[in-house]
Amino acid sequence: MKIAELSRRSGVPTTSIKFYLRRGLLPAGEARAHNQAEYDDRHLERLALIRALREVAQLPLESIARVTEALDRALAEGWESDANPIELALRAAHASPPRHAVDAGTDELARVHDEVEAL
Repeated sequence: MKIAELSRRSGVPTTSIKFYLRRGLLPAGEARAHNQAEYDDRHLERLALIRALREVAQLPLESIARVTEALDRALAEGWESDANPIELALRAAHASPPRHAVDAGTDELARVHDEVEAL
């Protein structure tokens, strides 16, 4: 699916999806052309996770970034039979902020923050 359909199906504005892609919270889609990519159910699931962490758990973007990084690392390394993804996410969410944490002073972050809060 294209980004417009991903937005429609997930309920997340296109601008927020692009922000999440740039920040690495959402994995890149499969490139189809110079400026086009295809997205799949994995992206819908990640957007649902980001939305739940943001709206239900009320985690800041820095914590959500740590959660998605930890999950991506675990997936890349292969899940161990006793690995608990929920425990992994909780540990990552409460870890100290990474050095590349989001700069709260950026206009773009403020705009996306307002969009996310509107959801």
